[in-house]
Amino acid sequence: MENTLLFLMDMDGHDGLSDDFANRYRRYALQDIINDPFLDREKNVIVSTRIYHQTSKDLHHQATWDKGWKWYFVEKDRPFATFEKTLRKEGFILDQNNTNIIFGGTNTSGCVLHSSNLSMSQFLGRGYDCQLYLPLCDDVMIPGICSHDKSQKAFCELYNFIKRNKYWEKLDILTRFIDLKLIRSPKKYTYKST
Repeated sequence: MENTLLFLMDMDGHDGLSDDFANRYRRYALQDIINDPFLDREKNVIVSTRIYHQTSKDLHHQATWDKGWKWYFVEKDRPFATFEKTLRKEGFILDQNNTNIIFGGTNTSGCVLHSSNLSMSQFLGRGYDCQLYLPLCDDVMIPGICSHDKSQKAFCELYNFIKRNKYWEKLDILTRFIDLKLIRSPKKYTYKST
């Protein structure tokens, strides 16, 4: 069965190191996904590291209670096999041939890319097709004057990682919602108001 996992790494970010535009744009990008009533709630799931900020908790509530999404929390330092087992218990099977992984979060060139057990590099190394959705990303730990400058530097690190590991066929870097491999449903999801 084909399915998609949306992985949000450290979605709270670091507000004190980020600019207001980057924070608002990331929230907009996530709401764009969770508000689409034709995305299949069984074949697309959200996974994130723990959230602590009220805004993130509000987005989680909106996604799960109002919009019907399945959203699972994981610890990024857990072994990959534990992650797979956790999802399997919930009825979501990770399969290199049938699962697409969409990544977003903080920091693109850090935890999102390669510095945790559940980073994108771990999925790519296991043969998964991945998509990095830049509107969901932020790069607060990279030195720079503004989010634009920091994002350029992060993209350079990302490009060098792809080049070094020859992941050209396994990784797409995207900015448009329509290009994401999210599975659509012919039946419209009926919103619930809480």
